[in-house]
Amino acid sequence: MTPAAIYERQRALVHAGLLHPRSGRGPGSGVPADAKSVAILLISLLATGSLSEVEQQTRAIANLKGRCPVTGKKTFVAALTAALNSEELLARALLATVRRSGAVAMASITFLKNPIDEAPSTPNFKEDAEQGQFGADYHTFYLESFAHLTVEATINIWGALRGVELGATK
Repeated sequence: MTPAAIYERQRALVHAGLLHPRSGRGPGSGVPADAKSVAILLISLLATGSLSEVEQQTRAIANLKGRCPVTGKKTFVAALTAALNSEELLARALLATVRRSGAVAMASITFLKNPIDEAPSTPNFKEDAEQGQFGADYHTFYLESFAHLTVEATINIWGALRGVELGATK
């Protein structure tokens, strides 16, 4: 995504009231690059590719309810913000995924049990990872979204924040 496209997405999120800029001009003004702002921006990227849907889809995905066993947070945005705010959690955060189909949506964050740098080269996700689930469970999602087109987006958190592209995440 180009810097101009990210800027336009940020402007749409500010207009929707999902991001809160500091007033003024020049250095120190604009949207702060804190964990919550980055989480909202990442969620908007996962939620939709369309600027006209940014407000509705970002708000819906951010507020999906569940319980993250790693962060203890009860909404997707709170869990992602907690992961971005903690060095320990960020060292274990691997993927953030959103699936949506019609009015049904689900999101998850996958954390490795140990820091990524210490993980086996090919982790066994059942043994080596924990996942926070938000929104519909898999059974309900696929049952209720059977007749709709399913849109899925995943961000490799570890790679994206370190500028590294892992093999399967192109």
